[in-house]
Amino acid sequence: MHNKVDQPETQSTAALYLGHLALWFGPLFATPLFVAAHNSADVTISLGTLAGICAVFSIMLSGITFSLSTWAGRVWHKRISIAFLAMAFVLAIQGNLIHDLFYYGDFNGSPVNFRANGWQFHAEWIGFLLAIPLVSWALARIRQIPAWIPMLPIVSSLLLVSPVLLTPVEGVSPNTVGDEVDSAVFQFSDASNLIHLLPDGLQGDIVEEVLNEDSDLASHFKGFTLFANHVGRYQGTAPAVATLLTGEPFQFERGHDYAWVIPYLQENAYQNSLSEAGFRVDLVPASGLYCIGEADSCHPRSFNDMKARGYTRQAFGSALHSIYLVADLTLFRLFPMAVKEKIYDQGHWFLSDTNAHGTSPHPDPVIREWTSQMEVTSDRPVYKWYHYIGTHIPPHWDSNCNYIRELAHERENYKQQTVCVLTGIADFLQKLKSANIYDQTAIVITGDHGINLPPSDQLQPSFNASLYAGMSGSARPAFLVKRRHQAGPLQVSEAPTALEDVAATVLELAGLDEENYGRSAFSLDDDEDRPRLFTPYSTSQLWGTNPVPHDVYEVKGNIRDGQNWILKDILVYEPAPSSYPAVNYESARQFMRGASLNPNQPGEESSWISGHQVAFLVSPDPDVRRGMEMILTLHVPEWVGPQSFEVSVNDEQIGSTIEVPARNDPFWQELVVPVPAKTFREGNNIVSVVFDTVAQSPQSETFRASSLLKSVHLRP
Repeated sequence: MHNKVDQPETQSTAALYLGHLALWFGPLFATPLFVAAHNSADVTISLGTLAGICAVFSIMLSGITFSLSTWAGRVWHKRISIAFLAMAFVLAIQGNLIHDLFYYGDFNGSPVNFRANGWQFHAEWIGFLLAIPLVSWALARIRQIPAWIPMLPIVSSLLLVSPVLLTPVEGVSPNTVGDEVDSAVFQFSDASNLIHLLPDGLQGDIVEEVLNEDSDLASHFKGFTLFANHVGRYQGTAPAVATLLTGEPFQFERGHDYAWVIPYLQENAYQNSLSEAGFRVDLVPASGLYCIGEADSCHPRSFNDMKARGYTRQAFGSALHSIYLVADLTLFRLFPMAVKEKIYDQGHWFLSDTNAHGTSPHPDPVIREWTSQMEVTSDRPVYKWYHYIGTHIPPHWDSNCNYIRELAHERENYKQQTVCVLTGIADFLQKLKSANIYDQTAIVITGDHGINLPPSDQLQPSFNASLYAGMSGSARPAFLVKRRHQAGPLQVSEAPTALEDVAATVLELAGLDEENYGRSAFSLDDDEDRPRLFTPYSTSQLWGTNPVPHDVYEVKGNIRDGQNWILKDILVYEPAPSSYPAVNYESARQFMRGASLNPNQPGEESSWISGHQVAFLVSPDPDVRRGMEMILTLHVPEWVGPQSFEVSVNDEQIGSTIEVPARNDPFWQELVVPVPAKTFREGNNIVSVVFDTVAQSPQSETFRASSLLKSVHLRP
């Protein structure tokens, strides 16, 4: 009888202890391990070591809080344990389910407007606060809590981290390089050097403007050619760096999945050819992802969130910094957006803000260390690659490289940071000259993309208004090249270069003649007619195995003229509608470009076409594809004047120019476009409508349009 009386109490005690374990298991074990596995380029602790540390702390803290709660007496012991269990449920739901419902940006220091989620921002926070007392009340109604109830949040966290425990994430190798740096990374050859600098976000028109205004700074770039008609292919870093290294377009249809990206880069990066040609290869990439296998040294120095670490400031960037970083990302995952914005703090994380903890305050620490510790050797040719913060969004340095926490996203601030970046390079160039090895040194300076600022040299607005001015700035990375034995004044070339030409250019500088997707910049003539592509993509859908939606703009002619940027395709990997009964944000946001789709009024009757081109996807029914008519219902206001347009389907022009009758009664006009049989293919088809006239509204100096589009219909 005595055992039967005690048994329920034993079960209750076990359940209460599991409530404490449930609370600490997620935040101290499962979530940190999950975070570390998916951010291994920035974590110097191995997953096994981290798992052991986390397990010990979660069990130990569970025992401590359980023991402390028992001292409060039986009633408060149960109340505290139930409150802990309630918090465990809330954190598990928040971290394992709700967190993944939103996209929070790339964690790269860029400003994030969490409140842009509107009512969801507040609803999430209110729900989080209310859930704790509500779940506590519900649990308190249970007289004897069974052990399986506290196991639920534990199992939920195990499901989160089990793929990591059972099958380690195929990704970047942890940064296991110790605090000691081989002195050879500071050595340069007196026979041949090849240096590739990648200041992230360095925008070409801003660089040209700075060098034009500062002749003293420009005088340091002797032998350089600035390629001013250069097109970047992407608005973001990951696909851009892959193209810079391989010379090939990024394969969006495969997603940015480490399972294929890592072996692809290992096999195809141009640096392999340099290693095979006898170069000493020293890499300082922004991620261990780019540590090519044949490199003599590779020291990943992530620049994200202002972690601009150099060689000699690495002591902090080891275990302690890894703990801070994992803790920040763990907290970020477990709490709602109202707390997330405080933890992220616009790139200055709650715990791992590197300037607060003593890491490099400069945007270019490795260049400064090369400059101060340079040695000259005769062993073999030397190649060095350094990917650093450059003028990455947001700006944080003035022209003298003084760190300033809060700077507006304005052109003048980026100009000043560009001066800082170019001055650091100029000091390095001067060191090469004083060491008498400048002549035998070839140098490539490339941005991966621009900084989403309207270019200062834009001649005309974009042909398709969806390519807004800031995005066209993102397509304008800087590209400067110095060949060996070149020492004349800085030259400006109008050759039509593209991002995929960088690899071919570097190989030519090394004296290697290899077949490449791109072309060497020096093989292109200024007046060459060479179409190039810009493919902005969905950043929120980049990471993973699914195809990444993206657009394809073709640049025909000089990049400064917005009329030369024509939308050629929209790739969304899901079926488009067969018609648009009303052209608005709700119906067309995924499938149409060039229309002013207003998210604040998603169900509008119509939308303005604010440029020359509107393009959209349609997926017609099989019977329609045998021959059909396309009906565009639109209105051309009087202030636009005479209007006409041409239609093409899948880049094939349909019929001749269509004139829009000059009348306003009725308000809407139905214009019929006959489409020959077999013009449409199965699946998505891109339709491009190009208007002859774009005019400025008399009511607004900033509003321009070609027509007001109400609907698009297809009929047999």
